[in-house]
Amino acid sequence: ASLAKILISYNYWADYCDPASGLPMIAEDGNVVFPEVACFERLRKYRTSSAGGCRVIVHPAWGTNIYPATFFTNAPSEVLFKALASFNTT
Repeated sequence: ASLAKILISYNYWADYCDPASGLPMIAEDGNVVFPEVACFERLRKYRTSSAGGCRVIVHPAWGTNIYPATFFTNAPSEVLFKALASFNTT
């Protein structure tokens, strides 16, 4: 099961954005673009670079070897952490 499916099964809203298009992956009626690169640049102060006409994030440790994806939910943090813990296999 995905994190979003777990939280939705607990009756919370959850969605995440496709980093390429910025569109929501679960909501079918979503047409508002979330600018992943611009948000990381502004909120995390990451540098950006141009790659084939696209802006990409330059992570301080991993360089451009990352692919950002923002996850949204209205679940309280303790519920989110519980759902995340269900993925711990060690």
